[in-house]
Amino acid sequence: MSILTLQFGQCGNQIGKALYEELYSDIKTDASKTGVTKNANIDYVAESVNRWFSVNKNGVWDVKSILIDTESKVVSNVTNNGFYKFRNIVAKSHGGAANNWAYGYSSKSELLMDDVQECVRKEFEKDGGVLSIVGILGSAGGTGSGVGSKALETLREEYPKKLITGVVVLPYRRGEVVTQSYNSVLTLSKLYTVTDGIYLYENDFMHRMCSKLLSLSSVTFQNINSVIAQQLAATFQPLHHTTIWDIQKNLTSHPHYKLVQMRSAPHVSGEHLRYEAPATWSILVNQIRNAMKPDLQDYTGKFGERMKCTSNVFISRGGPPLSDENLKPVSDPNLYVTWVPSQCNLSHFNHSRTMKDIKKFVTCLTNNNYVCLTLQSILDDAWSLFGSRAYLHHYQRFNIDDQFFLDSFDAFEAVCESYKTL
Repeated sequence: MSILTLQFGQCGNQIGKALYEELYSDIKTDASKTGVTKNANIDYVAESVNRWFSVNKNGVWDVKSILIDTESKVVSNVTNNGFYKFRNIVAKSHGGAANNWAYGYSSKSELLMDDVQECVRKEFEKDGGVLSIVGILGSAGGTGSGVGSKALETLREEYPKKLITGVVVLPYRRGEVVTQSYNSVLTLSKLYTVTDGIYLYENDFMHRMCSKLLSLSSVTFQNINSVIAQQLAATFQPLHHTTIWDIQKNLTSHPHYKLVQMRSAPHVSGEHLRYEAPATWSILVNQIRNAMKPDLQDYTGKFGERMKCTSNVFISRGGPPLSDENLKPVSDPNLYVTWVPSQCNLSHFNHSRTMKDIKKFVTCLTNNNYVCLTLQSILDDAWSLFGSRAYLHHYQRFNIDDQFFLDSFDAFEAVCESYKTL
């Protein structure tokens, strides 16, 4: 089954570029380093290529992706690759969306949507096995958040039976854009109604991860995007006896709980790797269990409740597979809500082939109540701006009035409260 990615704006296109670099590197890994037989590696590679690429009659790999932006500079950098080709590009040089969700959603999207729909239609006609649409975007600015929201909303109406997943990157809490809290509230409240699940990333968390685990003294967006790409590749690459639907239905069994966060291990700097002993599954699972706990110092409000998960999915790559004993740190029934059947609390999917040449790699997709800390922080900032009427006239110009904001606030607060009451 194939995946069609839609890369929106600067953030989405840069992450998409890093993702396909990661996928290509994984596919091209020397078979002798993958931990499986030559035939098993051939099968894995064939399935992976079919999932992400179309091979044309000249043997060129065309990426099953649509690059979408209101400016051409970032897209030009993404397409500068000699190994595979991005054919579907919707980038018109009409200027950016001014860090304004409303401008992207109501205005800029009108310039792009016909072309986006046409590209999607052609991909579906070319490959009848496209099962999933994955939209990658940042929530801080205007193009990714606004155009991305409108595009996924339109595609949900057009393809109601397709699996649609959002990959959303939240900005640094201390600020990248003055209107980022508005844009994030509007983005998440809209995507909550049109997607089957949202993989949520926070720049602050990813920054700390790069700084502490990879020992980077100066963390760049390229570093953060590389880790995000590695986690997405580890999630969506082929697995034994598993489809993308299996993963998604286990993660988001209830429509009120669609926010998924990712944790993965190992992440070790090149310098330290020389001195590290080979990691065991137990060590990696414990690292992920510790990473699931947020740094409460980041938040002014207190959240005294213990962690509660609706579900967790572990994906291991490399052999032998994780055992029940390995998973004990995350299998405690007290970690999970009571209304989900116990057999659905924790799922484990595996592929014996390594991820590139990493002997053991674990990714955890977790749907738990601590996400409300992040949501509440965004909501508080947005309410503060709204209460002082700051910047609202920029949104009103594009038909996003007070009532639209209030409806979005209500939807966002409902999501936050749902997680708080787990």
